[in-house]
Amino acid sequence: MIKKRKLCKLANIGYNLLKVGACIAICFDAMCFGNIILNHSGDKRFYKSLFYQDAKLETGGNEILVILHDFSDEKAYIVKQSIREIDYLSANLNYVFADEQYIETDQVLNIYNNCDLSNISAAGVCVSRFDQMTASIKYPLTIKLERGLVNMVDEYDNNVTLLSAVTTHEVMHTLGFNDLRTDKWLGKSIMYWNIDDSSDNGVNKLTESDKQAIIDKYGPSTEEIEKE
Repeated sequence: MIKKRKLCKLANIGYNLLKVGACIAICFDAMCFGNIILNHSGDKRFYKSLFYQDAKLETGGNEILVILHDFSDEKAYIVKQSIREIDYLSANLNYVFADEQYIETDQVLNIYNNCDLSNISAAGVCVSRFDQMTASIKYPLTIKLERGLVNMVDEYDNNVTLLSAVTTHEVMHTLGFNDLRTDKWLGKSIMYWNIDDSSDNGVNKLTESDKQAIIDKYGPSTEEIEKE
């Protein structure tokens, strides 16, 4: 009788553990599903982790080495200006261009020009690894830009081209910013998912709300701190 009771007790414990495990698995799947739905809804500024934390690129206060591939001097200048604007807004991002100052680092952003992205109908694409548990974006970072992104998109500012707009959008992805797909963001952010519709609504560079989001996430520039 003692042995049977022990076996029954162990069986009950095992059964209860299985139920707990099943509940955890269901909850985990629900969290994953909710996380996927939220990220693809395009309503939130930042990509969300499994635990609904905002994604963030960790720098540790060190430089991010930007390596440009297959760019003419003219196009490289446009890309650098787009990145420098983001750099200027933040105290915690420090971009260094490999053709100006090469450094040894694991924090690398590769940007490739003249890529064929016709299979995904995109003007640009960002490739990176994302740690769902810690919400951190991992290096190396890669951006691929479609060929021919030199058309003017701003009749009032000759420095704003489709190349600069797409570069800014994709670099923002490396910082955890999500594609915004809901109508409330149209004309309000460079992160609106359709660059043509965005340009038609007068947005082809960082908006004031975009700039503030960068400052809030990655810290104010040293110039802003001095002003205070």
